[in-house]
Formats: sequence, C-alpha cells, structure tokens
Amino acid sequence: MDFGPGLGHWSMVLAQDPDFFIGTALLIPVAGEGPDIEIGWRLRRTCWGQGYATEAAKKILAHAAGVVPPGDLVALIHPDNAASIGVAAKIGFARAGVREAYGTTFDLYRPGRQAS
Repeated sequence: MDFGPGLGHWSMVLAQDPDFFIGTALLIPVAGEGPDIEIGWRLRRTCWGQGYATEAAKKILAHAAGVVPPGDLVALIHPDNAASIGVAAKIGFARAGVREAYGTTFDLYRPGRQAS
C-alpha cells in the first residue's frame, strides 16, 4: 500500500548478516487513515532487549522530521508493553492519552508531551 511520499514500512536486518530479518519499522497513517502519522517498530521476539528497536526508532524519527509535521507524529503502544514505552521515552515521546485503532485501545504517545 502506498501511504504517500516518505511513508511506509521498512525491513530491519542485521548489518553483519543482511539475510537475518529482525523486524519492521514504520511511518504510516494510523490505521491506514490518519490524520496522525504513526511511528512504530515490530521485532522478532528473539531480537528483543538488544537495542534494535531504539536504533530503528531514532532513524525513523530523524527521517520523519522531513516528512511529517511534528504535531501529527504519534506512537500507539499497548499499556502492558514496557519495552516499547521505554523506546518511546528514549526518543523523546511522552504519554498523551489513549487512542482507539486496529480494533483495540492503545496509549497514545507524542513527542515531548505528558498527559495530565
């Protein structure tokens, strides 16, 4: 699916072994509709806890700076996913409420904002 210029899904592989698939990183309209643009990362379980998600998130965030208006960028994270919440914090995101998408309820994170 074409989400527009600069948006999409990217495969993550090991630099030392490009045939080893780690997971995906994404920058897409939430639920394919928007208006917010979701930054995300999905990794194989065997690759958790090794810094790959943070590394990918930083690169996607840098890419997003030239593609997405800052107020439109969000991360949707399940409230039980402490590791992804940690990645969001490392890239400067803070909880900003909740959002329904993909048939479930997520905590909504935005750059530098903290829910009251």
